[in-house]
Amino acid sequence: MIKPKVSVIVPERNGSPYILETLKSIKMQDFENFDCVILDNASTDDSVAKIRKFIMGDTRFRLVEHKKNIGYVGNLN
Repeated sequence: MIKPKVSVIVPERNGSPYILETLKSIKMQDFENFDCVILDNASTDDSVAKIRKFIMGDTRFRLVEHKKNIGYVGNLN
């Protein structure tokens, strides 16, 4: 049986207290054929540093950083 690839999108802004728990939950799933795109909407806390450190070396995860706050819907688009 061929398992389809699943894409997970994580919109994020100043989620430092929660982002690692979220990413660990995604990484620990039994289903391994996925990619995860984290969309940072101009965070001003240390969440981007935490994300970079967590995803280093894992090609299933990708971080997209917006330099200015473009709103929740803009971040998803």
